[in-house]
This record gives sequence, structure tokens and C-alpha cells, in this order.
Amino acid sequence: MVRDARSAHPGAAVVLYVNSDTAAKAEADIVCTSANAVEVVRSLKEKTILFGPDSNLADYVASRLPEKKIIPLPEGGHCYVHALFSCDDVISAAEKGFTTICHPECPREVRKGADVVASTGGMVKMADIADSWMLLTEKGIGYRLEKLFPDKKFMVREDAVCKDMKKITLDMLEHSLITGEYAVTLPARLMKRARGPIERMMALRQE
Repeated sequence: MVRDARSAHPGAAVVLYVNSDTAAKAEADIVCTSANAVEVVRSLKEKTILFGPDSNLADYVASRLPEKKIIPLPEGGHCYVHALFSCDDVISAAEKGFTTICHPECPREVRKGADVVASTGGMVKMADIADSWMLLTEKGIGYRLEKLFPDKKFMVREDAVCKDMKKITLDMLEHSLITGEYAVTLPARLMKRARGPIERMMALRQE
């Protein structure tokens, strides 16, 4: 898919989310997180950017960088958890007196209606500015914020659950680290090619 997009848009740069498949990352120019996506795209000299796989995050980046032409890769790619949210969630939370904060992977109308747009890490940093929050993202962040800010109120959607994230538990992680079971083995050449885009993202933090 990345190769086909490059052929269709010669000269465009490819930016992929850091959790993308290793083989896909190996075809990218640089990777990003939801927190640094804008910074990463801004750093590129190319005016046309193939951005994937989340089209809502691509749209968010485009709204912040109008001088760039952002082409989603693939068109309509999305996180099924963030796609759950709608304007009704924003309106309902506001009526109850909650400040709304949404992830940039939420649909455009949700981002426009929310009080704040922030990555998961950004939500932790922003939590101090209001006393009650509606968190428009995966519900697990609510538990973390309640522990960090016990004097504040956090509301979540109970069905906003990432099934893939929930497959990983602390016990399973401990077991894997102790025993070495479930090691991921990839071809050295592929890892070398995928390392470049990751290192280019990391280098931005050091400039």
C-alpha cells in the first residue's frame, strides 16, 4: 500500500504511526506518535505528505499545518475506539458540567466540539486545568488519571475499550521478560530499514 501510494504521488514523504507494522515502517520516511505528529510533519521539507494509517489523525495534522497537503493512507483508516465518539458525547458532557478533552484520532466534528484536543500523555499534562473531565479516548486512561488526580472527576465511555490493548497484562509482561517467551524475531535487513524512520523521529527530540 505504501509503495503504491509513493508511485501515485512521486516526491511525497511518508509518515506512519509508530505502532504500524514493521514492514510498513521500513517503507516510510519517518514515524510519529499522536503526541508529536504535527511536529514530525512540520519538520519535513516536502509539501505533500502521505500520512497513515489513521485518517482522523491525518485530518488533525492538516488542520494544524495548512501549508502542507496531507493525504491519508489509507483513505478512511481509523481507530475503532476513537471512531465511537460523536458530538452527542461532547454535548452530554458539557450539559453535566464536564470539560471535554478528546484524542486527535477522534472524528473532526468531535475535535471541533471538544474543549481540548490532546494525546494520552497530553491529557495527563492538561488534567490540572479543570476539576471535572469527560475523556474522549480509550477508557483505561481514566483509571490512571484518577490515581494521579484523586481530587478531580473523570468520566469515560464504558464501551470505549481497545480489545488489543487489553490482551496485554502486567502478569503476561512479567512472564515474558523473565522467561524470554514470545520473543519477536524479524529479519535483520527489515529491522535495519525500519530503524531509520524511528531514529529520524527520535532525532527531532534532540534538535
